[in-house]
Amino acid sequence: MFFMFRCGIDCFQVSEGKDAEEALKSFNDFSVRYQAAADDAVPIYKLR
Repeated sequence: MFFMFRCGIDCFQVSEGKDAEEALKSFNDFSVRYQAAADDAVPIYKLR
C-alpha cells in the first residue's frame, strides 16, 4: 500500500479476513523517500 499511495492511488480495499488497522500501518513502513512522487513527501536528497 505504501508504494501504491506514493504513485497516487488513494483508495484501498482490504481483503476479507485481514485487519484494516494493520494494513494502515504499512504507510509507515519506510521513514525516508529517495524519489519524488505523488504524495509530496520531500525526497531525502533534498534534505541534505
